[in-house]
Amino acid sequence: MMPLILLTGPPGVGKTTAILSVLGKMKSQQEGEGVTGLNAPSTAGFFTRELRENVDHGNPRRTGFEIVDIITGDVCKLASVSPEGSRDRGPKVGRYTVNVRGFETLAIKSLTSGAEGANQVLIIDEIGKMELLSNRFCKRLNEILACATNQENLLVVGTVAQKGAGLIARSKEMATELVTLSPETRDDVPDIVFGHIKTWCTTK
Repeated sequence: MMPLILLTGPPGVGKTTAILSVLGKMKSQQEGEGVTGLNAPSTAGFFTRELRENVDHGNPRRTGFEIVDIITGDVCKLASVSPEGSRDRGPKVGRYTVNVRGFETLAIKSLTSGAEGANQVLIIDEIGKMELLSNRFCKRLNEILACATNQENLLVVGTVAQKGAGLIARSKEMATELVTLSPETRDDVPDIVFGHIKTWCTTK
């Protein structure tokens, strides 16, 4: 059975920060004396980061999000706040206009690159309302979830919105480990997830 580890929690609690910390731990161990040799997993997928700008020398204001391909470092804007009076077209989630075409082009490529080869850790950050506006992403996510019973060389680590139906709810139901982050527990989560990855590698 494919391990599916999902992190959830309220917006801003640190889900992506935890994912980046796990990636850092994997890189450090692979360069050192940890997860090495034939069982060392490759990593693919994407993560999301905020876009912010300073306004009147105050606290930086969030203006959108972009996704980053873990392998290539390629970046694409996921969503942005449209200026007042703008006629920007595209679906909206709250105050953000979502760049569906750009997102799915980069996201699908990053997730496809993790579909082959031995011992892959596939990062999906995030499974949320913006991302699920893409039918192509939904299709690829369903394909990944369908592998849960027959693809033993793939481990998925992702983040998922705290609330939502459809694929958000289904992903949580299929998770072999669903970790809810809070300000009190988030610092411990990267070590927990990395521990699962190391255990999985030793069974390969």
